Amino acid sequence: MRIGLLAALLCLPGSGSAWASGWITGSPRTERGPGVKVGKRSRFHPGFGLLVGYDSNVFRTRRAGTITQAGFTTPALWAEIGNTPMRNGRLDSDPKLDGRNVDYNLTVGADYRIYLTGDERVRQAGKFNAQVDFHMVGRPGRKLSLLLDEEFRRRAEPQNFEAGADFNFNRLDHRGAVGLRARPGGGRLSLTFKFRNEFLYYESTRLDKGDRTVNGLFHETKWRFRDRMAFLAQYQFDYYYHFCCTDVGDGRNEDSEQHRVYGGFSGQLGERWVLQALGGWGWGLYKDDVNGPNHRNLLLESGLSFFPKPQTEIALEVHRRFEDSLWGNYFSEWGGSFSAEHTFRFGMHIFGGVNVGRRRTSGLPVPGVETQDITGYVDAGGFRRTDLLIGSQVRLEQALGKIFTVGLRYDLWVDRTNFQAIFADGSVETSVTRRTTASIDACSAIAVPARQKNPALPGW
Repeated sequence: MRIGLLAALLCLPGSGSAWASGWITGSPRTERGPGVKVGKRSRFHPGFGLLVGYDSNVFRTRRAGTITQAGFTTPALWAEIGNTPMRNGRLDSDPKLDGRNVDYNLTVGADYRIYLTGDERVRQAGKFNAQVDFHMVGRPGRKLSLLLDEEFRRRAEPQNFEAGADFNFNRLDHRGAVGLRARPGGGRLSLTFKFRNEFLYYESTRLDKGDRTVNGLFHETKWRFRDRMAFLAQYQFDYYYHFCCTDVGDGRNEDSEQHRVYGGFSGQLGERWVLQALGGWGWGLYKDDVNGPNHRNLLLESGLSFFPKPQTEIALEVHRRFEDSLWGNYFSEWGGSFSAEHTFRFGMHIFGGVNVGRRRTSGLPVPGVETQDITGYVDAGGFRRTDLLIGSQVRLEQALGKIFTVGLRYDLWVDRTNFQAIFADGSVETSVTRRTTASIDACSAIAVPARQKNPALPGW
């Protein structure tokens, strides 16, 4: 059985890499406005959008003669209700006591990419995506608070050209956590404990080896020595269990235990700077994989944001991460990103950013031992492959009154690697080298305001 090796790597869950899952997204969306007041503290933020664009590599292939180009359109709907906004993916719950009992935010959304072509094979690549996000803090600001987070996605990716129309990377992705936060004493010290659960299910039976569940624990100790400035230490444990091929030496994926320890500083420096500097160590233990390897190496999560004006943000981020891999044991990545955005007085918003990551995937399936479909590799010494991943995006948006927004967007994805997989049928598969999309999007939300950036940290 052949699978699309490159696409499997690009669709890895939980990569955390901005080039794959950060601000690069195919769904039209505008910033929320003041919304419609619902109840005493909650507000409702509905919206809809339509994106029209051009895709230079629909099936993400590299081989000459198989690259397919097509126009597309993506209608989208979303709605958000809550009494607390989200900031950087976290609920911006104020720790101050003011009599409230619950901070929450609920977001639902859906979009569908439609390819504008007469080629039936290309039209089948159109995919439906949906999301439900719910975040809640019970008893905020008190000595003991309840935490609840749920993110559910139906994610879709087009099939690989050579694998046929029935092969795709459509998947259901659930990530949730429930826990407690204690603030003993005067509140400068906070202790957070969470139980984490993830579930990943691929709709294609050809990817059943990637189906898995994750159970784990998370702890954070934070000491706030000044307002919005703190030292913190984190520990996270995850146990990965794959539903297929769990016997020792059978299949490409193996169960694993993963430990991550971080320590460092997070806070606001003056009125214009926000700094996060976290470093640590990570262990990935694949005890049942007789061929190895395990992960033992440095981890880094650092970022710096500068706000020269309230409407302007310049951000720099550097990281080293490791994650469980759909194909192979795990991948590690050194990378970073740079972005800048500004909102003009007349309502125009401009954004530009670039991400670069050097990703190494370790523990590729050993030909003849862990897989019979592959007979060998090119440029995969030690059964490792290396990719240079580059992503960039430029957006230009103009608010039209208080409701509508129109914009232009350009996305670029690049994967540079010499890796090749040689299959038993004699065919050779390589990686995609370049994919671009250019689009025009029109969005509507209730009372879209001019974006004003404020240097602040969520969850303080």
